[in-house]
Amino acid sequence: MSNYKKNKDDFSKEFQMNVQMLQLSSDNYDQGNEFAIIDIATRLRVLLNDNGRNISLFEHMGLKNKLFLNTAFEIDENNLLSDNCLVSMGPDENFEFFKYYPLFDSSPKSYIPFDDWWNQIVYRDTEKRFTRADIILFIADKDGGAHSDPKLPMNYYDFSRKGDGSTTFYHINGQQVGDSKNIDNLHYASVRQIAYEVLETLKNM
Repeated sequence: MSNYKKNKDDFSKEFQMNVQMLQLSSDNYDQGNEFAIIDIATRLRVLLNDNGRNISLFEHMGLKNKLFLNTAFEIDENNLLSDNCLVSMGPDENFEFFKYYPLFDSSPKSYIPFDDWWNQIVYRDTEKRFTRADIILFIADKDGGAHSDPKLPMNYYDFSRKGDGSTTFYHINGQQVGDSKNIDNLHYASVRQIAYEVLETLKNM
């Protein structure tokens, strides 16, 4: 069976569709639908990740040589606590519990080469370190994006289910209700911030 070889126009259409889907899913997440992060991570993988014969749409479009927006705070190796470089913590919309939020434009900005950006450590604690690539590919390839593996690496499992170990209580009408629980959306908020960086980077291309 013969094959059709895609041309620049084909890749351009795919690129535009994936960017639009990334924006739509980001808007969906911002409206409170956290499940949209699964599609955000998958779109970022398709747009950015090169692996063997799998070539990213950014590479097909010749955009990997551009500088990418970096909003991550610097890692502090002397910090005895965790470094959550892409997020902040605050109360939810109903002031019932605490959660993580992407920083958006509230952090220092710089522009760095793609490989430095992709492989930059954006989370660190005494046991774990994750880059942007790590977080995106764990979600997209193993945790419900394009694939759902029956087993997850323990370091990612802890990161995705327990965050940095911070806990929160539910509050109703100012009164604490029930037991504390881990704040478990650290990986989701981090991916939303990465999507913000990519979308803002594209505005300057």
